[in-house]
Amino acid sequence: MLTLGWKASAEQFAPNDLLRYGVLAEELGFDSVVVSDHFHPWRDTGGHAPFSWSWLGALGAKTSRVRMGTSVVTPTFRYHPAIVAQAAATLALMFPGRFFLGVGSGESMNETPVLAADWPEPGERFRRLREAVKLMKQLDLCRQGSRRLHLHQRKGRRAVPRNAPSGGRGRRSRGRTRRGVDRADH
Repeated sequence: MLTLGWKASAEQFAPNDLLRYGVLAEELGFDSVVVSDHFHPWRDTGGHAPFSWSWLGALGAKTSRVRMGTSVVTPTFRYHPAIVAQAAATLALMFPGRFFLGVGSGESMNETPVLAADWPEPGERFRRLREAVKLMKQLDLCRQGSRRLHLHQRKGRRAVPRNAPSGGRGRRSRGRTRRGVDRADH
């Protein structure tokens, strides 16, 4: 089945204008909306670079059907993989079945200004991306159908607090997965 998506080019429009266009995309029948996650706009004057996570939350609140996601976010330089996993899990729980996460190895102009570091070669960037994706999968912050954001243990230590944002308590796992990640039961 063919699906059509709209690319919310965050560099071209102010965040509120971009949000109106995202809502319009749903009204016109588009199936998905993806937004870039750039720290710096592609042009020196008149460009924008809104924070993709906040923008996706606003889009989800203003729409009811369209799938939405990042195109793409880099979980290796500006963001720690655990922060990306937490943000993605939060959106997935707020908008069930509508959020997807797109990740990539990054672009120098969006990552190095924040880090003031040299830009690594492609092989190193892909190695870091593989490691970040592995970590995000191990954290397993969100499972479909959950009402709470459960944060799990890894190797006997808590990777992040187990409390759900709603103030509820996660339950202890009854077993371990092959990866050694505790899973909360429902």
